[in-house]
Amino acid sequence: MDNQTLIKTLEDLKNAGFIYNDSDFCRKTGMAKSFLSEMKMGRRPITEQTVQRIRETFPGLFTPKVVEFESDVAHLLRIVEDHDIRFHELAHRILDGMGVPRVKKESAVS
Repeated sequence: MDNQTLIKTLEDLKNAGFIYNDSDFCRKTGMAKSFLSEMKMGRRPITEQTVQRIRETFPGLFTPKVVEFESDVAHLLRIVEDHDIRFHELAHRILDGMGVPRVKKESAVS
């Protein structure tokens, strides 16, 4: 992990509501705030031990499924921008890609 990936990871954690700020991240991972600042600035290397601590604190963050999902979403957004697809069409494509079966509408009988 490089410092730009660390910065993006922190932003992702904030946006997802797992942490409020860098101080909250440090409290949850047990890292010193100065240590995190130095890693973000690239003055201190980010070791495998540090990455492991982040993985243990936020399990599932680096799983292949999460990375695959983020890649799929980015791909779908490019399709939407390129083809001006309506929302319900996008939703169907996402659900189809996840293997979720479609529910057929039943006509109301009076």
